[in-house]
Amino acid sequence: MVRSLARRAGKGNTPVGLEPIPPRPLVLASIRNSTLLPAALLLSSVLAGCGSESDASPETAIGAQNPAPATPGAMSPPASATPAPATPPAAAPAATPGNEAPPSNTPLQPDAPSGSGNMGSDDTGPGNTGAAGAGAEPSAPAAPDPAAMEPTAMEPAPEPPAMEPPAAFAPCPTDGTPCVIMPLGDSITFGIGAMTPVAGQGGYRVELFRRALADGHDITFTGRVANGPNTLDGQPFPRGNEGYPGATINDGNNQLANRVDAALAAADPHIILLMVGTNDVFGQAQNPPSDLGNLLDQLTNAEPDALLVVAQIVPIQQAAGNARAQAYNATMPALVQERVAAGKHIMLVDMFTPLANNPGLFADVLHPNDAGYVAMAQTWYTAIEPFLP
Repeated sequence: MVRSLARRAGKGNTPVGLEPIPPRPLVLASIRNSTLLPAALLLSSVLAGCGSESDASPETAIGAQNPAPATPGAMSPPASATPAPATPPAAAPAATPGNEAPPSNTPLQPDAPSGSGNMGSDDTGPGNTGAAGAGAEPSAPAAPDPAAMEPTAMEPAPEPPAMEPPAAFAPCPTDGTPCVIMPLGDSITFGIGAMTPVAGQGGYRVELFRRALADGHDITFTGRVANGPNTLDGQPFPRGNEGYPGATINDGNNQLANRVDAALAAADPHIILLMVGTNDVFGQAQNPPSDLGNLLDQLTNAEPDALLVVAQIVPIQQAAGNARAQAYNATMPALVQERVAAGKHIMLVDMFTPLANNPGLFADVLHPNDAGYVAMAQTWYTAIEPFLP
């Protein structure tokens, strides 16, 4: 029987009861190189050739660089076959029909930036392999989309708090009664240096009242000190103020801080105009900025619903004193901003610049003259006019 099968195999005849098995290249090679192989071994090789990889040459291994063309209808190796080492995707053989895969050297296109606000999400520069994966051949770069290449704008950093209360804040009454303003300070608030209408009286308060009347605002001044004209432009002039010649913030015997509590108890101002520190700077007090900070807290705590307007001091007509005045003024923005951030109704005005480099606006080293007080009044008025009824 064995010999008969061998003879039939040798003549190219198909053994009875067996389906034709196309020989794999491995089997053909074995037959060509083993013409003297006994018939039994030849039949065993034919039957086992479908699944054996032990005699496979490198040219026929799965994933080889240049595999021999597969014979139509050839059986695939069983799942238990030992896979050959993987090779780079670019050299992988073509897939059999019905199991196609995209070419390995075609990089996948990354999704378009979503605009979520993360800067650098569209960065594909050196070192960023992107979605194509390691070992992929880079494709020809497409024309860049300007909108996609531009990084998403970052949220701006929060700005520092404004050094004035919000516009919605309304310190003055709306029932038709006057807005009560307390001028608070030293001899400049009192009005020394002014010559009209009466020498040394009124100061900036005269022009401030005149401008408010001209614009139809109803205001009055309050304070335990009274000076200035009796009438102005046919209207009674409110002479009250809290201006004390020679006063310091909190230094020596003539301190403004010692007078504030009683002044506020005697009146209930809607707006406080504070300018103080000239005598501290000129007399070289120890720590005017710290004293001013304490005074601001004293005022805002006593009158939390009032608007406190703080002015930087006017220039001093002396080089050394003016340098100290500028240094003192430079500390005020931080003092005011800190309290604005805490919710205090406080704002800062620059009274130095309108009178700077103009000696003709001064009656002496420290005090403005009539023209200087007009400039001061305009600065005060610009600051408070939006809040007036």
